[in-house]
Amino acid sequence: MSDENLSSILNFRSWSRNIGVSALELLIRLAFCIALYFAITRILGKILDTLDRHLKKRGTAPTVRHFMHALIKAAVLGFTIVTMVIQLHIVEASSIAALVAAAGVGISLAVQGVLSNFAGGVLLLLLKPFKEGDFITVKGENVQGTVEKIELYYTTIYTPEREKLVIPNSTLTNKSVVNSGLSSGEKRLSVTVGVSYREDIRRAMAVLERLMDEEPRILPQNRRTYVDSMGESSVVIGLRCLVSVQDYMDVRWDMLEKIRLAFAEENIEIPFHQLDVHLVQEERKQKCRI
Repeated sequence: MSDENLSSILNFRSWSRNIGVSALELLIRLAFCIALYFAITRILGKILDTLDRHLKKRGTAPTVRHFMHALIKAAVLGFTIVTMVIQLHIVEASSIAALVAAAGVGISLAVQGVLSNFAGGVLLLLLKPFKEGDFITVKGENVQGTVEKIELYYTTIYTPEREKLVIPNSTLTNKSVVNSGLSSGEKRLSVTVGVSYREDIRRAMAVLERLMDEEPRILPQNRRTYVDSMGESSVVIGLRCLVSVQDYMDVRWDMLEKIRLAFAEENIEIPFHQLDVHLVQEERKQKCRI
């Protein structure tokens, strides 16, 4: 056998031995990673169960508990899988970092509105500016009603007309929200009306007081009549009282109707908006110029 043939055989045996060692080492690492993954999953499950019981005792909303459970689990297991892939030399760490960065930019631009609603939902669930059952008013959106459900992306409320509204959480975090408390609680009602400057405002306010006394849905405490402002064509007077949140809109509409009818019976004028125009004669204009 020639030296050249002997060298080829030795090189082949060496290559085969190296391949065998590399494959065996890869299998050992893979088996270790799989065992480690299942161990981490089991330990993580126990930790998350303990955390869930702790949050439940503190009265944390179920939506928040489920969200935190899913977020922690996804973060830990995702980090574990990426670390295992790097350790097995399947993909280089720099390639994974570049892929994650590029994917993060693309996804954030594509789902910017969704992420905004998601962030708003997290803030609402953690900070709790209002809760389910509260009666809220969203300033600038002409929206008010009882909160039915707060979710990660949307909040569902029912208006006094029993219409179901689904509002993006980003709207609720970017707008001013007035929380009137529980829908079974109380809410302040204010109604204003303009009367002519020729009328006796004390007589007009006495009519408002009588209407409040006759309305059984108005609570007896904290009733008040007042002069709100001096308008261009009227003196604006008003009433303020407490009503049940559930009766708020009905009482408001009924009081506006009763005020209009009562003022008509008492011959109290509710003036319309008017503008007086004074014409200056031409001779007077010329005198003013001189």
